[in-house]
Amino acid sequence: MSSLISPCGLAYESEYSRAMEEVILPYNSARRKDGFFEGEGGVRLFLSAFKADSPKGAVTLVHGYTESVEKWQEVIYSLLTRGYDVYAYEARGHGRSGRDSALHGDLTLTHVDRFEDYVLDLRRLRETIEGGNNILFCHSMGGAVGAYYLERYGAECGYDRAVLSSPMIAPDRGGYPLFAAKGLCRAAILLGQGMKRSLNSSPYPGHESFETSSATSRARFDWYEAIKSTTPEFQNYCSTYRLTLEYLGVTKKLLKKGEPEKISVPVRVYQASEDTTVINEYQDIFASRLRDGKLIRIDKAKHEICRSEDKVLFPYWESVLAFIDGEK
Repeated sequence: MSSLISPCGLAYESEYSRAMEEVILPYNSARRKDGFFEGEGGVRLFLSAFKADSPKGAVTLVHGYTESVEKWQEVIYSLLTRGYDVYAYEARGHGRSGRDSALHGDLTLTHVDRFEDYVLDLRRLRETIEGGNNILFCHSMGGAVGAYYLERYGAECGYDRAVLSSPMIAPDRGGYPLFAAKGLCRAAILLGQGMKRSLNSSPYPGHESFETSSATSRARFDWYEAIKSTTPEFQNYCSTYRLTLEYLGVTKKLLKKGEPEKISVPVRVYQASEDTTVINEYQDIFASRLRDGKLIRIDKAKHEICRSEDKVLFPYWESVLAFIDGEK
């Protein structure tokens, strides 16, 4: 393995850009095929399928709010070199996937009519993946999608185990009580403003700030920031009132009586100790109700654990890989 890459398959921060450009991106590109699949309601969803040289299983990667496939190239490389095919797609309303025409081409706005559509999209993708040893890896919003999916389909989910990293069991409410935040969104929707930018979000600034970001690795932040700031399709930044209301309603659905208990596969929930994007207390509740679940707290990590400094990221990722590989 290159001296630019750690034993767990992730790049060293000290040579991050070089590792990405000289090792990771060329390796991934040689094994990548881009295309689209049809999501719920006929929405075209962008999909990148990465094929390992000698696959022993497949990982479905479900990204977080305002993210894209490109943000996960480092993780995808590690999984490929570990022997896993990777199916990474961009959620509806994100990146190169279909967006509602009522947004009038505003690529910074993120919108979905129903949170359930994310879940149905994942089901459609899963039905196209062949072979065994299927793993689900989800981050943040994707963690809520994955949790909802696992609850809904139970023993028929089609996955053998799942990783939920900083899952959005409950999003931060920006200081508003839940009833007030929901009330504001409902009022805006009643006034015909459901597709407008919500008050708790701001326009895309052109460049994001590392200091206020959810990352602790400057090298990892800067690498993707250079891509996002120059690629309009990746500049999702703010949410509509409809989307905000859907996100605020997900907690009640995920923690409804009997729902987490329906999940039949082993699950690892990774919690960032310094998370201010989601409410960790609800991750605790969710994990405690799983049949075969374990919550692992990652100290000194912000919400985006996969964009942590090496000293935090590498032990976390080694734990993820061990679980994916079948460790109990």
